Amino acid sequence: MPVGEIATMQQLLARTTARPRFVTTTLAVFAGLALLLAITGFFAVLSRA
Repeated sequence: MPVGEIATMQQLLARTTARPRFVTTTLAVFAGLALLLAITGFFAVLSRA
């Protein structure tokens, strides 16, 4: 039986986790932006009171 592809365990792990890592990073960035927007809005409301 011929070997189709030779890769190290590190390469296989990186390939397997690339998409979940991208999704997690993207969601974390949007969560940070949402938090920044909420803090800005909260500060604006408190400064007008």
